Amino acid sequence: MECPYCHYHEMAGALFCRRCGYPLWEEVARVEGEALGRETATRAAREPRRTARDRVRLRLPDGHVIALEGSGPWIVGRATTNFEPDLDAQSLGARHVSRKHARLEWRHGGLYLIDLDSTNGTWVNGKRLYPHEPKRLRDGDWVRWADLEVQVLLPTPGREPEATAQEDSVS
Repeated sequence: MECPYCHYHEMAGALFCRRCGYPLWEEVARVEGEALGRETATRAAREPRRTARDRVRLRLPDGHVIALEGSGPWIVGRATTNFEPDLDAQSLGARHVSRKHARLEWRHGGLYLIDLDSTNGTWVNGKRLYPHEPKRLRDGDWVRWADLEVQVLLPTPGREPEATAQEDSVS
């Protein structure tokens, strides 16, 4: 079975990718559904297409706003010689972030945050998340990955994104 996120070839029936931590239960269900002859919609088909207008943005403690490019999912962590996260929290000032700390992803019409069993924890509005338990984020929520706290800025229908001269993009 191939991980839809990092394309690592994982053994059949695995629930998580050993390489990136992506949950594979949807892929397992899809493969099993095909084996039984049933049509199963993919996650990409169920979710609306994301555009630049509805990208996720994060406000850093210094006021800078960064935009997450693409439609996700995004792995938050720190870069090593053989791993590059989608969002390098260490480059943003985090000193105690795990290599694969957390994952942000769109599912069921909302943005979810999943702690990937990090050493120093993932927090939303002051409450620590349980590892691998998805937490739906709302516009304005405060997220902390170890010692880095950011504010989540989600697209709101009918509202233009805040204009800022300090907006950067992260892919």
